[in-house]
Amino acid sequence: MKKNATMNENTPVNEDPAARILRLSRFAEERRRLQRLKDELAACPHWPRGADLAAALDETIRDVGSLEEKLDAKAVVAVVGGTGTGKSSLVNALCGRADAVPSGVRRPTTRTASAVVRSVGDADVLLRHFGRGDLEVVPMPDTALPNAVLVDTPDTDSAECSTYSGVLDRVLENADVLVCVFDAANPKRKDNLDRLAHFVSKFPGRDIVLVLNHADRIPAGSLERDVVPDFRDTLAKSWPGAKSAKLFCTVSLPGEASGSKNELRALLRFLQETAGTTLLDERVARAGFLRASAEEGIRDVLRRQGDWDGFAGEVRAVEADIAGQMAVRFPATVGGDGEEDDMTALLRAVAARWWGPVGLFLGFSRRFRRLVQTPFRLSDLVLPLGILRRIRAFAGDGPEAAEAREKEDDIVTWDGLPETARLAYASLVERMVGDFGMDPALRDEKAAFAFGELSAVFRRSWRAAHEEEVRGAAKRCSGVFFQLLLNACPIVPAGYILWVVASTFLRGVYLPGAFYRQGLFLLGLAWLLASWIAQLRMTAEARAIPRRAAERFAHGTHTARILPVAAEIDRLAGLAKERSEAVPQGKLFTRR
Repeated sequence: MKKNATMNENTPVNEDPAARILRLSRFAEERRRLQRLKDELAACPHWPRGADLAAALDETIRDVGSLEEKLDAKAVVAVVGGTGTGKSSLVNALCGRADAVPSGVRRPTTRTASAVVRSVGDADVLLRHFGRGDLEVVPMPDTALPNAVLVDTPDTDSAECSTYSGVLDRVLENADVLVCVFDAANPKRKDNLDRLAHFVSKFPGRDIVLVLNHADRIPAGSLERDVVPDFRDTLAKSWPGAKSAKLFCTVSLPGEASGSKNELRALLRFLQETAGTTLLDERVARAGFLRASAEEGIRDVLRRQGDWDGFAGEVRAVEADIAGQMAVRFPATVGGDGEEDDMTALLRAVAARWWGPVGLFLGFSRRFRRLVQTPFRLSDLVLPLGILRRIRAFAGDGPEAAEAREKEDDIVTWDGLPETARLAYASLVERMVGDFGMDPALRDEKAAFAFGELSAVFRRSWRAAHEEEVRGAAKRCSGVFFQLLLNACPIVPAGYILWVVASTFLRGVYLPGAFYRQGLFLLGLAWLLASWIAQLRMTAEARAIPRRAAERFAHGTHTARILPVAAEIDRLAGLAKERSEAVPQGKLFTRR
């Protein structure tokens, strides 16, 4: 197997390539789901909060990418805490050397980050994120944590913290395990808790370690009975994700008081196990935790604003009401008299279904009607273009219909809406803005209704309803029995005349010319009579088409989406729904 450039001695030499591919595919899947979530929010421009949440998702996507980038690197254990909590002393105690990093009187305030590593190469991945002089690498071949990069971070709450806050942030962004150190005598310092709250939310509880240092300053009984429970209660409010984090009481300075509770060795064993060979899967799991936390955080924001699913139902009800009122008026606007156009459309549909002499007559009638309805232009006098245009018009549909549709004006306008529809929307938009935080610009009907698109939707719906009724009428006019009956009118006499002509000719008898004239007259009369009966049937059907199309249109438009913002509300309602996955321990974005 070709090893990644970031591989080191912590990476199992015999790692299964299939397992590695599976891990990388999991990272790709988490990024894809986060990007899809961001795209969902970006598709809701009328919900201003969505832009803030989408920007926060960028940070989560970068965090997942960072985890994938350092998949094979050693675990980064960041020791964080306020001034005087004994972070540096704890780092020295965990390394097994008292002088690994400066502490105590030599450095009363930690201003830079120091990384204790087994070899300098272990810090290569971490060094990519720091400027020159921001991170000091301390090689220690005999460190007690050979499989980890142990980082002593700047203080979270000193007077000079603003000058090196960027260094602290970069360490926390690249950490795999967060060791939060508190002074057992005063562990509930709000500035420290607030400073770390956002970063703690990015870690599952199993990757957060709580340390009450200087435990020798508190009597053992009081520590267990009073300090620890009270500290847990405070963290439950400030850091909900740390509810299941392990807690250790330690004495990191030499010469600890006899009889004091000191879990330093237990802490060291825990970190050694955490930084073991299971770290690869742990990073994959943390990527899933970050994604699930982002989803839950967005759901939490949405749920705080109200019942989006119920509100989406209200929007659909208002849309159906408005659509119904508009649908009643629309056919009268586009339908008009329309009988001749309906007849032309019906002829076109029937001509494709009929056969025989009557079918020939209907086909010719359709083309003749089309030719007559085509407006005469001066260009028709110019050859050969004029003749070509008239031939195309005679043969079928020309470009005129498409040109007419392109010139159609908006047929749906705000002024054309019924008063009840306006009042219904006014009430709805106040709920959108007041209760659900939608953009106040929605109060402007021009921003809420896309009248041009709505007109196009209504026209398409009307044409679809009209064409469906035309097809239904054509089907009713083209029954097999009806066609056989009418076509028999000219076919039977024609067959009889042909039989008479053939039989007399074979006997050598020649019929007079009057017979042929009378025969042709009879055939023409039968043909025209059958065609006239077919046209009577089609005329009755054509007159009923507008009414039936209007009924079909009104029924179908009730399910159409009238408000473009309604799609956003449906999308947000979908995001607010609870997923089947377990709720993560932390929620991103809720306090940003």
